[in-house]
Amino acid sequence: MSDNISSSLTGNASPQVVNPYGLNPGSSSYANDTLAAVTKDQWANYVNTFVPIENNLIKYAEDPTQVTSAMSQAGADVNSSFAAQAGATQRRESALGVNLSPDEQAASAKSLGLTQSLADVQAQNTARDLTVQRQQSILGNPAPQGTN
Repeated sequence: MSDNISSSLTGNASPQVVNPYGLNPGSSSYANDTLAAVTKDQWANYVNTFVPIENNLIKYAEDPTQVTSAMSQAGADVNSSFAAQAGATQRRESALGVNLSPDEQAASAKSLGLTQSLADVQAQNTARDLTVQRQQSILGNPAPQGTN
């Protein structure tokens, strides 16, 4: 760059123009060198930007604990939802002045327990099927897995 400045100050020669890769357009291999530089730059960008994301996806898709984790989370979500619903039902009955007999309380608890068990099994099955399907899709196998 100092040569360009000094030559322009002295008037000896016109300053040399270079592209962003530092290549001279007057060079006989300018097109090949520029293509190589652009390709190298794009590859470095891909490696730095997308390879870590691809590695995370591959790690997720090949991790056998993801299915178990998804099923556990689904079961926990169902249990917390039913616990919240039980509390809301109790507050509503109390606010309305409803007092259930012991037999009615037992029947209500049994019904709630059966419903909660069914919801828990359904949520875990759905979580398993969707997680396996997502993992297979990431790996390039979009065929449905575990569906009827």
